[in-house]
Amino acid sequence: MDPQHRDRGTSFSIRYKFLVVTTLLLVVCVGAYFLLATHVFKRDKTELVFDYSRSSVSNISSDLESLFQSVNDRLTLIASFYGRAEQAAVLRHLLQNQQDIVYMGVSPQFKTTKKLYTSNTYQKTYAISDDELSQAISEQALQQIRVKGQWIWNASTSSGAPLIGYGRNVSQENEQDGRIIRQFAMVSLIKADRILKALESGHFAEAFVLDSQGDILAHPNKELQMAKASFREDKLFQLALDQKVKLQVVNFEEGSDRYLGAIAKAFQGQIYVVSQVSESKAFEAVNRLLYRSSIFALIVITAAFIVAILFSRTLTRPIEKLMGGMKKVAKGQLDTQIDVGSRDEIAILANSFNRMIVDLKASREELEEVNRGLETKVKERTHELEIQNQAVKRAQEALLRTTRLATVGEIAGQAAHEVLNPLTSMVSRLQRVKERVVSKSEQETQLLEEIRSAWDQDFQNGGFEGLVSQWQKPSEMDSSKTLWQEDLTNLTEIRNNLRSEIQQLSEDMDFVLREGQRINRIVQSMRSMNTVKAELRDHSLVDLIKDVINVMKDLADQDSIELKMAPDVDPVWVRVDQDEFIQAGTNLLRNAIQAVKVKLHEDSGFVGRIVVSTSVDDGRVKIHIEDNGCGISSENQKKLFETQFTTKSLEEGTGLGLGISRRFLRAFDGDIYLDHSQEGEGSQFVMELPRYDVESKRTSA
Repeated sequence: MDPQHRDRGTSFSIRYKFLVVTTLLLVVCVGAYFLLATHVFKRDKTELVFDYSRSSVSNISSDLESLFQSVNDRLTLIASFYGRAEQAAVLRHLLQNQQDIVYMGVSPQFKTTKKLYTSNTYQKTYAISDDELSQAISEQALQQIRVKGQWIWNASTSSGAPLIGYGRNVSQENEQDGRIIRQFAMVSLIKADRILKALESGHFAEAFVLDSQGDILAHPNKELQMAKASFREDKLFQLALDQKVKLQVVNFEEGSDRYLGAIAKAFQGQIYVVSQVSESKAFEAVNRLLYRSSIFALIVITAAFIVAILFSRTLTRPIEKLMGGMKKVAKGQLDTQIDVGSRDEIAILANSFNRMIVDLKASREELEEVNRGLETKVKERTHELEIQNQAVKRAQEALLRTTRLATVGEIAGQAAHEVLNPLTSMVSRLQRVKERVVSKSEQETQLLEEIRSAWDQDFQNGGFEGLVSQWQKPSEMDSSKTLWQEDLTNLTEIRNNLRSEIQQLSEDMDFVLREGQRINRIVQSMRSMNTVKAELRDHSLVDLIKDVINVMKDLADQDSIELKMAPDVDPVWVRVDQDEFIQAGTNLLRNAIQAVKVKLHEDSGFVGRIVVSTSVDDGRVKIHIEDNGCGISSENQKKLFETQFTTKSLEEGTGLGLGISRRFLRAFDGDIYLDHSQEGEGSQFVMELPRYDVESKRTSA
């Protein structure tokens, strides 16, 4: 039996799939219900809180409006009789049945208050004297009345009597000329008990009364009421100041909490009734309801899951019987008949399988008969083919030996040219290392010798104490340092230079090792009479260009030729063999360097320059290698890619480089061509490759 068709078992049965789908659907439905219910419940609860708060502050503000308007009317009427004989009778008539005014007085100079009326009942209840009531009317409040015409303030006493002060400025004019003949303040102290009772009736939200400055007039919290706390910086009061209408509900944040609030203005905007409740408190009932609903939903999901398990068993049992029968058939038991024990579509499928098994058994018997006849013919034909294959094999071996001998020369030439590039780079790098090491080592050795000689001379002259004494002397180079500090600075610099040189030598050795490995791969391919098998991998084009420039940088530096990569190189990816791409790139750069050197020999002041840049056009990446060398004649441009064509001496080239490079690039579905060249001006070659899309692992068309 074909291994690809062997039974691998059921990794995830239909029964489990049914259970998973059913559970997921139920969970999604319950989740959607919870999301919708949470949104609806919280929206309705928010509206309920807003309606409750709006009604509460509206009722309280209406009561305050009526109260203060009534007090204001009484003060106005009493003020009109101030100083007259009828004053006492009017005062007694106006105040005899009222229950809100505790104290009434007049202040002619806006400094002290003269009592006109006090409530004896209130004084007895709270044990308050006339002096204590008079002290509740401060000079500051009187000055506010004088300046602003009327003023409301928290006049609660230290003994715990909650009072609200209200006063107004009264001016009496001459009836003949309208000239003001007297100006005084009428003040009153109003019981806050009825207001506090109304504020305390709202158990759900916190409600309180503020004046126009944000100070508390009435608050259900007795401590805040007596302390005359200020809500001037409170966010809700700031919203109240910005309010354009008399009644408004707001949703605001303060700190890390969100609040639902209501604001109402009263008595010409001098009184603010505000109410606020945190969303966490407002939604407590909603959260409890959701919690209970989640428990109920969990019970429903569990029950549904159990029912689904029981139902899925009746669905999968016939399928399991069908699978068992098919496994027997797969093992060759063609006498098997499948009975699923049901009357649904699965039973129809089982009957179809039974008919197929019968047909399969008949077909296999016919096939076995045909195979027995074919075996004899195959054996005879196989014997004839073996004789012919042996003759063909001998001819192929002879032809292969001839072909190998014919291509040895070409392969050897190609290998020599390929070895030339890394070998030249290695020699150039080693020459630069030698010059750098010799230059730096001479300077550092001389400096070390000077330090050693100075220390030895100081030690010979005065022993260790003399040496220490000399170290403590100031330096001739820098008087702020001692000789010991100067020597330490020099030794530290030598140490840092050695570390830097060791790092540089390590990088140089890595470079030489990589180039040596390239040569080894080229030689191995020559030994096997074949090219190195391309290892196509994804590479960053920027990294590949940097590797190519790094290989040829030393050779360019020998003649002070500027070799650089353009700053706007496209960050694209290509799929190539790294060694073959570097070989092709270094071949082109070597040709460019040699072209620039020709021009340098003609003009010693000439500045050679080679620039590598890229462009992307319709899914193709182009690497442009441009030099300002001697250029190529139009006649030679036609022969550039011919085998063994070269304009260099035998020591400089073999004529195989461009041909090998083109073969490498075409193996990557790319190409190399001359873009333009002009004698005496320079040339530009182009390496073209398909852009590789790393995300989709698909080469762009």
